[in-house]
Amino acid sequence: MLMQTQQLIKRFDRALERARTGACAGALQELEELEIASEHPQDIAALRFFQATCLTDMGRAGEALKRISRVDKNKLEFSNQIDYEYEFSRIERALGHTRDALDHTETALKMVAVAGDKQAISVVSRNLYAMRGILLAESDRCDEAIPILEAVPMDDEGWVEAKLRLGDCQIKKRQFREAVESYSVVISGEQKADPIDRKTAIRISDVRTSTLENTRRLLNTLRRSSMVMKKIPI
Repeated sequence: MLMQTQQLIKRFDRALERARTGACAGALQELEELEIASEHPQDIAALRFFQATCLTDMGRAGEALKRISRVDKNKLEFSNQIDYEYEFSRIERALGHTRDALDHTETALKMVAVAGDKQAISVVSRNLYAMRGILLAESDRCDEAIPILEAVPMDDEGWVEAKLRLGDCQIKKRQFREAVESYSVVISGEQKADPIDRKTAIRISDVRTSTLENTRRLLNTLRRSSMVMKKIPI
């Protein structure tokens, strides 16, 4: 980035650190102040992009959409353009626009395929593959979604939701035993859901409030749905 002064660079780094630690409101304020103080188009594009990510994480998807729409994508570095498409996908999904979200995800994955420095985009690449699986599941394209969701590693930030969507797809495919396994690993795990998906967060919270009782209810439901479940102890 071409910040005008070292002081602005320090403030920018501080804002990003706040965002990483969950202090999104403070980060957003700092980023907005930096935009006012900045003159270079590349800096302004980057600042608006990070403002949009903060708004998304704060659950303000409508505002995030307006903010990211003001980003000049061509002023961003190539790796940040991939991040831009991923963020646009998160926003569209939060607004319930699954098809648009999937389009942005597919665009980003095409960019990943031609990127030179794979290491620099390794994290966002993993996030994109997980997001694609989740969006395919939400689009009732479970045959495509299942192998992708099964491959999401536990340390991926989308792992919790990937497992939930995997379980949902497995139920639709009448793979009840596999669905129990997918939900059960979420019950026993410590990973957190993406804050933009309120429904997932609620589901995780409900499961963890009474792990045993919810597990029994789930198994009972699935047991009634298929004779395959008769041998599973409750």
